[in-house]
Amino acid sequence: MAIGPQRLHKGAQWILWVQVDKTLGVDEMDVADAWLYAMLHGDATLSGLVNGRIYEGALPEGVDTPYVSYFWQASQDDQKAYGSEVAVLQYVVQAVDQVEQGGSYAAIRAALARVHVLLQDANGTAAGGTVDACERKALWRMEENPK
Repeated sequence: MAIGPQRLHKGAQWILWVQVDKTLGVDEMDVADAWLYAMLHGDATLSGLVNGRIYEGALPEGVDTPYVSYFWQASQDDQKAYGSEVAVLQYVVQAVDQVEQGGSYAAIRAALARVHVLLQDANGTAAGGTVDACERKALWRMEENPK
């Protein structure tokens, strides 16, 4: 009996240190979301690897693979690191592909390698604040048999 296609999720937890100008009415998650969107959606190489399928948060119904998705996972304040209020935000960025049993997951390996190039030790600004640093903390993977 054939097992059929398998879906593999591979990704990492990314930590972002974010500061905002509270007088502008934005919070740290607004800044981190905007920065991640610009970093991931703005890269033609990553977009080409997943045919433009880069999603924030919940996925659209019936999404094709491969794709990259990212979402907020946790946060905490850190007032010791910089001498001012900094939020430490944790996001998950994953690449997902579906292939037949024993098939190649080369597409998501390449996508994750590109995500690493884009985010590791990166920093920058987004409306109302700055991402002071970004670093990968933990790798993970999950396999599933979609119905």
